Amino acid sequence: MITKLTSIVPAGAQGLELARYIDRAWPMLGKARAAKLIKQKQVKRNGQRPEGDCRLKAGDEIVLYVDGGYDTSLKILFDDGFLMAFYKPQGLPVDVDAEGIGEDTALMRLRLVKPDARLVHRLDTGTGGVMLAALCKKAEDMLLSLFRQHLLIKTYLACVCERMEKPDGRLTGFLLKDEARARVRVLAQKAPGALSIETIYSLIETIQEKGETLSWLRVQIPTGRTHQIRAHMASIGHPLVGDDKYGRREINRALNAKEPRLWCKSIEIMPTQEAGAYAGMRFEAPAEEIKWDSWQTLS
Repeated sequence: MITKLTSIVPAGAQGLELARYIDRAWPMLGKARAAKLIKQKQVKRNGQRPEGDCRLKAGDEIVLYVDGGYDTSLKILFDDGFLMAFYKPQGLPVDVDAEGIGEDTALMRLRLVKPDARLVHRLDTGTGGVMLAALCKKAEDMLLSLFRQHLLIKTYLACVCERMEKPDGRLTGFLLKDEARARVRVLAQKAPGALSIETIYSLIETIQEKGETLSWLRVQIPTGRTHQIRAHMASIGHPLVGDDKYGRREINRALNAKEPRLWCKSIEIMPTQEAGAYAGMRFEAPAEEIKWDSWQTLS
């Protein structure tokens, strides 16, 4: 079976290499498979077969002919016509990126089955796990209100570097966005533009992997800010394994960890009147979907 995938290059991708564009447009294809498609002449640019290092122009039509298909299905965990809980795979972006690239995203997959669906929160591309979506305006208003009031409990699994000094901890501080560098900083004191954060962790187990001491944690964030877990754990000397932005690249290279080992295990709606019939409900992403060997061995 041959699947045809088509994309029109957005203005923000002007000058990008073809191979890089394919990797960002269809991230679950994988770099090796994308390179093979180019080598085997199963990619066309404006009807012609280009080289992988060619530079694209806005408006170019890119067509891939993928042998064996390309899965854009969405694993739904809960759907009652009002709100939906679904599982986002690791490596799949939630929406198009800053340059407008993204033929395959969580939102795209969601709208294939629910055209009116609205996302109410995000997960980083490398983070898999459970997400919620609203299926109407009323549901969107309710969920956004619950998020703003911190009435949703999000529980993550995270693998961090080194042994934790304390098996349990509650971290507080302030998070300041650096838009220019697309990252955040954790501050001890309030500063202009900084938002308060709280990160709660408990140790699951300390393990050894290729000579490195690592700790698996259960983490909850009453305040769900951009990169909060990644930046907060790094600020206390325990960055996430696989996180090059805030972490230790030498350890990531040694472990061949290319994405942060962070998984949104569950989202629970607190028993509040505002949640109505959904008060106390809990949605969980299946742990068997986690692809890290260290977690599979642990569990």
